[in-house]
Amino acid sequence: MIRRPQDDHRYAQVSASDDDASSDDNRGPAHLDGQKAPGPATRFVIAPRSAPLRWALAAVADRRNGTSTLCVRVGLAALLLPSVAFLILAAATIARGGAGALLAGLAEPRPVGQSLPPSLPVPADGGSADAVALPLSNPPPQSLLDERAERFAEVKNLTCRFPSFISEDETHYSLGRGTHWMEWTPDRRKGHWKHKMQYARNKHGNMTSRKKYYRERGERSITFIHVGKAGGTSLICHIRGAIKWGVNCPGYNDTLETIPDFPGNESESAISTQVSCYTHYDYRLNCLDNPTLAINIRNPIRRIASWFYYEHLENSAARWGFRSVTCGQQMVYKCYRHINELAEHGLAGPRLPPTTMLHVTTDPTEEECRHWAWAAVQGTAPASFHNVWNYDWYARAALDPVGYGLEDPKNKEILAFRAEHVDQDWTTIDRMLGGTGEVPRQMHLNSDHDNMLYNTTISAKGYLNLCRAMCEEVQMYKRLLFRAANLDDDDVLTSIKELNCPDDMTLTIRECPERGDFV
Repeated sequence: MIRRPQDDHRYAQVSASDDDASSDDNRGPAHLDGQKAPGPATRFVIAPRSAPLRWALAAVADRRNGTSTLCVRVGLAALLLPSVAFLILAAATIARGGAGALLAGLAEPRPVGQSLPPSLPVPADGGSADAVALPLSNPPPQSLLDERAERFAEVKNLTCRFPSFISEDETHYSLGRGTHWMEWTPDRRKGHWKHKMQYARNKHGNMTSRKKYYRERGERSITFIHVGKAGGTSLICHIRGAIKWGVNCPGYNDTLETIPDFPGNESESAISTQVSCYTHYDYRLNCLDNPTLAINIRNPIRRIASWFYYEHLENSAARWGFRSVTCGQQMVYKCYRHINELAEHGLAGPRLPPTTMLHVTTDPTEEECRHWAWAAVQGTAPASFHNVWNYDWYARAALDPVGYGLEDPKNKEILAFRAEHVDQDWTTIDRMLGGTGEVPRQMHLNSDHDNMLYNTTISAKGYLNLCRAMCEEVQMYKRLLFRAANLDDDDVLTSIKELNCPDDMTLTIRECPERGDFV
């Protein structure tokens, strides 16, 4: 019988009776040195730490219970073959350099691609934080399910449609009868972007004359890219080329062509005078042909939380009563009334494949609600639009101009206004452009704060779920930080630490798990 070791030795002694020693299975009992030993047959075998294998080896060594040799061998083979297969697979995977993927699956992506210069110091807290184990599922409490059922009961006889910028089909679908819709995959997004780009060039011309005008003056010709829910409105109130669309700016009216005369604008900034084009949503995408692009950015987790309430059904009904409620709004906000419900429950579990049709219905399962949650935060399903027009939408073309067919294929100069440090970034950029660096006194006084429902509190578990689900968006955010000409090493490190996503506290652009899966 096996005498289990009391310490960490790899060997355990197996003894058999004299009768067993004479059997065919025990020919030549020997010590480890291979020499014959007197007395009962004794041999040494490797005793695996796996309990099933230990018991199998014990059965081979002690067959006094009458079990046939054939049965034991078959049983032992059944237990050992998976282990052998795993070892072969492990050896092959390690040879290809993929041991991390084998051992950790998709939960812990391997850092790949570009990173900051080696001279950049690691964060003071020691660098990368350990990933926190998250539950594969986190079913919502019964109270949430009851409230959800009540919300969907209110819309059984209503209809919804998908936004026109995604679907030219104006059909209104009955929520009671239900329908299915395919996610707006990255390939479809790219095709749509190129289509709109060509349309913008045909309608508005290209940037050639404007670029020449600014170049002759020794100034930059800058496009300001306004990313929604990232502090852009505060900026456009102080930029000549954007103010006419600043509906929430102090003193705004729809006839404005210049910056209004209010305190803080006594002298126009260099930023304002050198922004020659402004783009927001699908408007004038030919602006991306400019050599310098200024973009407003924000911690993507906080941006998506702001989006959630900006386009929440209960808020949009008060703000935009004239707008048609989209199918995505109905599904996301009926499934989850608050961002933390979506984060904690909707994102707690693996992502359904994007090829799975999204179900528009008034009787969704929890899996269907989770499907909408994942698609919404990843920007592949509109609810209503700001979640789709994300960093990937605006910035990928700027960072990959050749792939998107921009007229100026050279690397763009990127200037970034971080919402968390907008005063500092305004000063730095304005001085880079030859200005004084003075920050407008009304920088933060836009009037877009009339939400009826607003609670962006996110629990630690919900925040981690958002970090995982929004991995691709987080990498795009980091790329923008790295590329921004106005940000130094300390600025980049500060924003990465503020991001506070455990898997992204390093200075590396990493490969995200497929579909953001947890396992």
